[in-house]
Amino acid sequence: MKCFKILKNAALAVVIIIFAVLSLIYIDNVKAAILSSLKSCVYTIMPSLFVMCVLSGWITMSGAFERIFRRLGLDSAALTAFFLGNIGGYPIGAKTISGLISSGRLTRCEAENVICFSYASGPAFCLGIVSSAVFNSKMLGFISFLSVFLSNLTLYLIYAARHRCKSKEICIQERSLSFIMTESVQSSATAMTTICSSILFFAAVIAILCSAFPILLQLSWLPPILEISNIVNYEYSGAFSYAAASALLSFGGICVHFQVSSLTGNCFSLKKFYLTRPLQIGLTALYSFIIYKLFLAYLPASILPKHILVTQSDSLLPFICIVAMLVISMTYRRKNKKSTQQKLDGFNRVN
Repeated sequence: MKCFKILKNAALAVVIIIFAVLSLIYIDNVKAAILSSLKSCVYTIMPSLFVMCVLSGWITMSGAFERIFRRLGLDSAALTAFFLGNIGGYPIGAKTISGLISSGRLTRCEAENVICFSYASGPAFCLGIVSSAVFNSKMLGFISFLSVFLSNLTLYLIYAARHRCKSKEICIQERSLSFIMTESVQSSATAMTTICSSILFFAAVIAILCSAFPILLQLSWLPPILEISNIVNYEYSGAFSYAAASALLSFGGICVHFQVSSLTGNCFSLKKFYLTRPLQIGLTALYSFIIYKLFLAYLPASILPKHILVTQSDSLLPFICIVAMLVISMTYRRKNKKSTQQKLDGFNRVN
């Protein structure tokens, strides 16, 4: 076992050194990729996710949806995570579940099941970016979103059938509206910083791989597997490629998986999440293929791929907003660290 750890660390060190050398060799390509991804984050990713990220924190802390679901005799916490995760986009479900765990409304075991159907591309990404950049059709973008949603709904129904809803009191701490708004904005700024930083790093990885191995440029499905926003370069050409594109949206990309892992921290294990991925991806591909065939007669006669549709403005205002968000994020982290330390000091004095 010790020998295995040594070999593992040695292999990791070699990979890091090779990556560092390649990043210097292809520094121009890396800079161009990072700059392009930074613009994508500022003008596309953040506008699509930030508002939903704030609203998810607001809904979680206020418990508004949970009270309604509970009165209907439904599993309130699981349904809240399900709807927010599928409507908000990839990381929103993980962020919502983390908030539900910290407030005691979801157990660790429940969260491991709920995350399996609370991970989705969301309508903003499918209708705002993918529909125009990949399919050149709002209808096809909506069908992709619907396919991912239906696959998650199938997993939720399986979960609901196996875990009957237990009536339990929802203990939600009453907080002022100003506190909820401030806390939601601060935590969302931290989440956005994590998400955009991951996207920038993976942009550099993809640039290095494509520069070192130019043949990879011919594989339009590979970049989205690493970072899903690269799906704008995907070459759509019929029913099977459409189902494959929907499957890529269902997978979400390795970069998003790192974001989910970062947002959940050590709150719960993602083992069940990864075990259910093949089923969820397969269901998405199946649903998208069937719906595509059903609506084929209603599609335009010629739907051609349309390449990247990302605003390339030189306005400084979004970048000023990014700087402000970074300041909020650092302040929020420092405040949480100080609060945690005070609690530990108080606990030590008591003992």
